[in-house]
Amino acid sequence: MGSITLEFAPGVDLEGGPTTCRIRSPTWSLRLEDFGEDTLEALRQLKSGKSTEGEILARLRGSTNSAPSTVGSWFALLDALQVRGGVACTLSEGTEPLFRWVPAPNGPRSSQNGTAGNRPVALSQYALLRPSGGRWILKSPLGAAAVDVFDPRVVALLGHLTSPTTPAELPAGELALSADSVTSTVSVLLQLGLLVGEGVAEGQAAAAGWRPADFAFHASSGIESPARPDWSNGSAAPASPPAPVLHPTGGEPTLRFPAPDPEGASGRAMTLHEALEGRTSIREYDDASPIGLEDLGELFHLCLRVTRMVDGDGSARYAHSHRPYPSGGALYPLEIYPVVRLCRGLAGGVYHYDPLLHALRHRRDLDPRMDRALSWAAAAMGGGAEPQVLLVIGARPARVFWKYRSIGYALILKEVGAVMQTLYLGAHSIGLAPCAIGAGDGLLLPGVTDVGFDPGEISVGGFCLGSSNS
Repeated sequence: MGSITLEFAPGVDLEGGPTTCRIRSPTWSLRLEDFGEDTLEALRQLKSGKSTEGEILARLRGSTNSAPSTVGSWFALLDALQVRGGVACTLSEGTEPLFRWVPAPNGPRSSQNGTAGNRPVALSQYALLRPSGGRWILKSPLGAAAVDVFDPRVVALLGHLTSPTTPAELPAGELALSADSVTSTVSVLLQLGLLVGEGVAEGQAAAAGWRPADFAFHASSGIESPARPDWSNGSAAPASPPAPVLHPTGGEPTLRFPAPDPEGASGRAMTLHEALEGRTSIREYDDASPIGLEDLGELFHLCLRVTRMVDGDGSARYAHSHRPYPSGGALYPLEIYPVVRLCRGLAGGVYHYDPLLHALRHRRDLDPRMDRALSWAAAAMGGGAEPQVLLVIGARPARVFWKYRSIGYALILKEVGAVMQTLYLGAHSIGLAPCAIGAGDGLLLPGVTDVGFDPGEISVGGFCLGSSNS
């Protein structure tokens, strides 16, 4: 095997000594007492990142001051650090580091133990490689660790592993790597589950219906661990303040909804139990008696408006709002764009809803692109009638990502589900015909806003409305 050195994982440091010291990371701290000078020196070697595990053990065993229990205590300490993701391993060729990984005892484990030998191996279909700050990150939702690749020769080696290949068949000379480094690289990546042996089926995930990109998204949308760091937008939260609470559209609203009737514009009350029991998708509408402006206003007031604003204090508390549906961190990144085909009291066109003023701002008139959007919505509902009003649900990801990083997009999609259920209950309670759209069109929002594709505001859902013909 090549030279594998041990070191503290990024963000982990050693403080104090010689009788009491602490190993500290941004998320945990380990206090050590009653240890000997030899153990402290082993920790210093670990901090330097220049020693292999064998070299550290040789020094412990060769010291005249070490008690027989010192080596056992060292293994226990090393295990405690590894459980916390506190130790990184680096494979080098000579003095040049090739790649680094942080073992994760509690993460997914490859069942392919041992070295590669001369059996054919290939890159896992679930492995993803991306550049990041002058290096590459290689990881898989089925892998035991993320790998920081420092040397482009390793990336070139991966290019030869898109189909089963034995280590001996890899062109070490062309890659400018020693045969030992090639074998070591393949063996480590195989043990981490980033490579798989020929004929090894990655079947559990595939049998469950997971596509690689979907499973990678699922794995990256949970709580981060040191061995499975964020791979969506960097390893640290942005220092800048969050995006504004409300969409920076500006300008006077085109139309303010009238104050809702306290008794309900529908003229009848409904219990939550009745709304939950009766809620259903309705895909046919009564165009002879379409949805009215007062219906739309009552629905938005029930389901979407800002109920309370909270100012930030410039430190821990950030500005946020409260609304009838839940949102991670009360960040509320979603925006509602009604595309109106037919509505009593409201001209056809595209609008943006202001949840604080409970008002609409006109964005554009109906045109062939909006006609296509309405036709797409009808097709997404199974080929029924075009909705009288299509709510295009947009999201401002920056509003969430500054706080929640890798789980931010998952939170946005969960919020879409919360909004849809809230709209279903509200629409049913006032006698409207609601239907959520399961199919997605990522390019729908640019056509609605007429500003072109903008990653700062994306389309994440759609909801159809109309008057019920029942």
